[in-house]
Amino acid sequence: MDSRTRRKLWTVLRWVGYVLFVLLIYIFSEMPGFLQIGRIKPVLLIPCAMLIAIYEGEFAGGLCGVLCGLLMDLGGGRAIGFFAFFMLLLCVAAGLIFIYLVKL
Repeated sequence: MDSRTRRKLWTVLRWVGYVLFVLLIYIFSEMPGFLQIGRIKPVLLIPCAMLIAIYEGEFAGGLCGVLCGLLMDLGGGRAIGFFAFFMLLLCVAAGLIFIYLVKL
C-alpha cells in the first residue's frame, strides 16, 4: 500500500470516527435523566463540534457544525436549520480564530 492510499484510508477512518463520536454524544445528550440537574440538561454537541472545528480547521469544522446543529434541531423540536446555521457560523469562526491567532 503506497502512502497516498494510506493517507486516504486514514482520512476516511478519521471522519467515520468523528461521525460516530458525534452520534454517540447525541445519544447521550438525548437520554432521559442523563447528567440532568432539575430540568437543566447540558448540550454536549456544542463542545464536540468546537473541538472538531479547532482540530480540523474552518471548512471541516463548518461541516461538523452543520451536522451537530441539525442533530440539535432534531432533538429540540424546533425549526430545522436554526441551530445548524448558528453552529456553522460558530465552528467556522472558531476554526479561523484558532488557525490565524493561536497556531504559530
